[in-house]
Amino acid sequence: MIFAAAFLPLEGTAIVDSSPWVLARIARRFAKKGVPRETPAWLVRFAYVNGVPLRRHRFMHGKLYPESLRILTETLPRREMPSGIPRTWILTGRDRALSPKLQRKYIEALGGVQSMTEVDTCHCLMVSEPELLAEILVERCRQYT
Repeated sequence: MIFAAAFLPLEGTAIVDSSPWVLARIARRFAKKGVPRETPAWLVRFAYVNGVPLRRHRFMHGKLYPESLRILTETLPRREMPSGIPRTWILTGRDRALSPKLQRKYIEALGGVQSMTEVDTCHCLMVSEPELLAEILVERCRQYT
């Protein structure tokens, strides 16, 4: 399993329970309505693609679609997550949506990982550092072929 800036809250809690208060408040309010929503552009810029070069940021334009926010407010059990599968965590060091400190708490709650790679980037490393992400994924997969 490879986790990249993954929201993986403590057992019995929801993502919003450990999210920054601004994001949690917005998510709870919209989740109650039950209507899928597109993430506001200002929130994408602030929390997901902070520091991304403009040309890569433009890549996101027109690619955001309405989605339910209920997944952020529901508790999801991990009791049946297999423990025998090696785990890698790609930690995003400038992540405003999921701070490095919180990512480390999630790793601990998961029971640890066998490999961790720290990347100095925002939450959307697939946009900010796609080549580096590809290298990390390929290398990790080679270790288990």
